[in-house]
Amino acid sequence: MTRRRTERRLGFAGVGVLGVFLIIEGVLRILGLPGDPTMAADGSAITLPSNPWLLWELAPGVRREGDVVVHVNRLGLRGPEPRIPKPPGVRRIVATGDSTVYGFGVADADVFVDVAAEALGGPAAGIEGWTVGVPGYSTFQTLNLLEMRGWRLEPDVLIIANIWSDHMIDAFVDRDLIDAWSRFDGGWAGRAQRVLARLNTFRLLDRALRVERGPQARARAIGWKQGQLRKSGPRRVSLVDYTHNLTSLAELARSHGAEPFFLLLPSPMDVTEPTTPFSWDTYRAAMRQVAVQEGAPLLDGADLFHRSGLPVSDLFLDNVHPSALGHALLGHATADALRSTGLVPGPGATAAAPSGNEPVSPPSPPPRPSPP
Repeated sequence: MTRRRTERRLGFAGVGVLGVFLIIEGVLRILGLPGDPTMAADGSAITLPSNPWLLWELAPGVRREGDVVVHVNRLGLRGPEPRIPKPPGVRRIVATGDSTVYGFGVADADVFVDVAAEALGGPAAGIEGWTVGVPGYSTFQTLNLLEMRGWRLEPDVLIIANIWSDHMIDAFVDRDLIDAWSRFDGGWAGRAQRVLARLNTFRLLDRALRVERGPQARARAIGWKQGQLRKSGPRRVSLVDYTHNLTSLAELARSHGAEPFFLLLPSPMDVTEPTTPFSWDTYRAAMRQVAVQEGAPLLDGADLFHRSGLPVSDLFLDNVHPSALGHALLGHATADALRSTGLVPGPGATAAAPSGNEPVSPPSPPPRPSPP
């Protein structure tokens, strides 16, 4: 009798716990997850919630950044919701990098990869441009982002343009903070999380106990919020790791059916002080070296901006981010390079495969847009 009574009590307790869980889960589904990233009240702040494999990521939604409106889709990438799987007949140009590739300060349609896609015929020709650039992203973060979500875009060309965040001196070293997504995703923990992540209750507990309070949470917050613009210390990504990561990006692109294409991003100093040596020259040299080794074309954006004859004030918004005109210059040059190397079919495309032994010659700049 005592045993039966105990079993009955345990049964009632189990039903009660299950009932409470279902009520909590139902409330969370109706109200959303507390602590989920939301847009600032004035709509002006970009939200970068923590992530153990990415350090931070873009929160989906619509927000205003300065004078432009930014759309972030459910993959945490800038732009509209992509069609997945990719429709037949569509060719996608996908670009990787940090805030420059993300298009900080310019409208969605003015980001250089979108400009390139339009110059190649746009939707009418089945050409789409997508940016996998996220503010502050290094090659380590990009590799994880592609594995987690980016390859779902099924790119035909992967434009590899990472440099500024890798070269940056900061309060942290990416290798020390970022867990490899591929190791997690292929293990039992990854399989369990994919099942449990369907529950809002699990995601709430996961964020509270692991993402926000885990051993790396404080380091991620300090690194992003306080570590910018240090004058001395280690680079976020060492030159050796940077070279290795560029090679990995190129090889992974080909393994996913895409052709790698390297873009050497410009800086204002390429216009004002083109012959002065700078600390990032070694990182640029590494990108050139990897492009040659991988037999992939490289577009020299530094030379492109120097030869444009346009003033820095027209080409850049600040000390690193191109203006809409700068993005237009990069976009049209990218389109011409993709045609000339045969990576994207179109008028003027050659049948020869890209060799990567010589940089692509930059074309003449597009005409300056008329003032509004």
